[in-house]
Amino acid sequence: MIDEAYAVNASLPEAERSARRLLAMQIACETYWVGGGLLGVALGAALPAPIKGLEFALCALFVTLLPARHALDGPSPEAVAEPLFGKPIGLYFARIELTSRYEH
Repeated sequence: MIDEAYAVNASLPEAERSARRLLAMQIACETYWVGGGLLGVALGAALPAPIKGLEFALCALFVTLLPARHALDGPSPEAVAEPLFGKPIGLYFARIELTSRYEH
């Protein structure tokens, strides 16, 4: 199951949930997921190679998402560590934060 379909379904009131609706959401999400990937492959193949600096695009995306996450979640060690140092270190700080919250 795609996480978007689960999130939408879980946020619905119990009366509005059904197997048919979940299946339709799953198909729609899978279609845009795979379709977007295929479109990206086609557009990427059409680009002249190599494009200088393109390898930095993914890193830049996560660095630009940091202020939005910081604004939503507030300052936290993993919000800074994750985009800068990667998921393993971000998860390490999250574990420390969760452990310290519940050790009272």
